Parts: sequence; structure tokens; C-alpha cells
Amino acid sequence: MKTSIELKDVTTGYKNKPVTDNINAYLLAGELTCLLGPNGAGKSTLLKTLSAFIPPLSGEIILEGKNLKNITARILARSIAVVLTNRPSTMNMTVEELVAVGRSPYTSFFGALHAADKEVVDKSISLVGIDDLRHRNVNTLSDGERQKALIAKALAQQTQIIFLDEPTAFLDYPSKVEIMKLLYKIAKDEGKTIFMSTHDLELALQIADKIWLLDKTHGLHIGIPEDLAFRGLLGDYFERGGLRFNYSTGQFEIEHDKKGVVRLKGSGRLHDMVKKALKRIGYDSSPDAEGFVIEIRNEQDGHEYIECDGSALPSIESLVAKLRRQENL
Repeated sequence: MKTSIELKDVTTGYKNKPVTDNINAYLLAGELTCLLGPNGAGKSTLLKTLSAFIPPLSGEIILEGKNLKNITARILARSIAVVLTNRPSTMNMTVEELVAVGRSPYTSFFGALHAADKEVVDKSISLVGIDDLRHRNVNTLSDGERQKALIAKALAQQTQIIFLDEPTAFLDYPSKVEIMKLLYKIAKDEGKTIFMSTHDLELALQIADKIWLLDKTHGLHIGIPEDLAFRGLLGDYFERGGLRFNYSTGQFEIEHDKKGVVRLKGSGRLHDMVKKALKRIGYDSSPDAEGFVIEIRNEQDGHEYIECDGSALPSIESLVAKLRRQENL
């Protein structure tokens, strides 16, 4: 796969105050790469450095065989597109007008769009699935719709590389998933190099091709999510009081204060939800445990219900309430 950008012994920071030291890494075309790390790790500084907003304190960033510091602003605008979290200053524009701003590296001094530019704008709008929004004012969009419009603007810039700073911040969960899947699809279908910082750890682990893990204690580690998990690095970077990485499921789990173990018998969806509820309120469960017995029963019509110490319960909530009453006895 083609290397789009390479970092050689790059140290980032401000006014000779290093934030990250001696980074050696590269980004590949056709991949979605997520930059993860705790607050204060230097993610924003690294992203700004790669975007040429600030220079590296030392080292080289190589873009298409050239040192980033030697590339003119016009050429850079045709090579790297940047999508930031802050709201655009062009909120009074329509979506179509906002996306057309992405053509500015190619238009004349007066910014006139030619037929070819309009075709690029139309394609970019279609790629992110917002054809029905093209005449809407950007100010009227939801956060998720506005993020799609900004991604379309970046696509209209026709760069090989797209950098995004927290593109899923402030979005509800379904919108976060939608944006992440959209970026993954763009990377694959359009051969783009997409690099984004994010705090959405679980989504990044499920969708990204590569992960860059960054913090001041452990430095930078790069790999696919499963390798980083197997090597114990995800736990090293993010585990802390009450939060542990489950190496079997590949997900982070919140640890609750343990109150005991109950016997849980049965199978099926209701069984799984009961087990989850028990864990949330501090109970481990096992079909062989002694004492308190919970059983998931199935009637002939397929109806599932909870039986607890011989009594049928109408809901999981009623089971939780029963356990909490028992705790107070």
C-alpha cells in the first residue's frame, strides 16, 4: 500500500517545549487510522503538526517525497484537507456553498466554479449521502448533518489525505457510528488516507484499520486493534480505577463493587440481559453457585420469564429491586 505521509524522528511541541518525542511512523492510503490517548497526551499537537499548522521542533515530515516545511500553501491545500471540531465561520452558507469552498485551491482569484468543479461538488455531496440537504442553510443542520457537510467539503478539496480532529464529538451514539463507518468507507472506496483523533475508544477499536496510541508515559505505539490488545497495550494506556480491559471480548468494562454471587440458570436473550443487570449492580452469576437462585424459564408459546426463589417476576427491574431489598435486610 502507498505511504502517504511519513514521520522521521519528529518531536512536537511549542517554543522548544516538547510534547511528544522522536516519533517514527507513517500513514497508508486506503486506511482509516485513529489517534487515541488520554487528555494531555499531545494528540492535538501532533495533528496540528501533521497539518502544518505548527512546525515540528525537530525531525522531518515527508509528504509525497518532500519535506512538509518546503511545500507551498497552495500545494499543501491540494494534498491535505483538515476537518476541525469547531463550527465553521461559514454558517450562513447553504450546504452546497460550504462544500464548494473545498474547491478554493483550484479556482481562480474570484473563486468562480467551472463545470468540472461543480461535478466534484456534486460527487462529494453524494458520497456522504446529503443530496437532500444541499440547499439547507448550514446553521439549520444537526451536529451529525453538519459533520457530513464538512467531510463533503474535505472531499471536494480532492486531497489524498484527510485529517479530522474529534469528528464524532458532540454526536449521539448512532451518529458517531454512522460517521465512523462513513469515513471507513471513504478510505476504502476512494483510496484516501484518513487520520483522526478521537475519544471514542470503543468505536475506534471496532472500526479503524490502525490505531496510534499516544501518551506521555508510554510514548507512541501503532498497530491494528487486536495486536495492541494482545500485547496488553490498551490496558497500559487506559486502565485505571474501576476500568479494565477484557482481553476475551476486546472491550473495556467498568468494574463494580462486588456484593456476591448468585445462581443463574437458563439461556437466551433474557438470560443474557439478566446477567448484564446483575453485573451492573455488583453480582457475579454462575449456574453452579450456592444460595440465591434465579432461573430463566420458557413457556410453550416461547414466552420467557424470570423465576426467583420459586416466584415469577414480571421484569428485570423487579428482580433488581428484589435483590436490593434483600441487601437491606
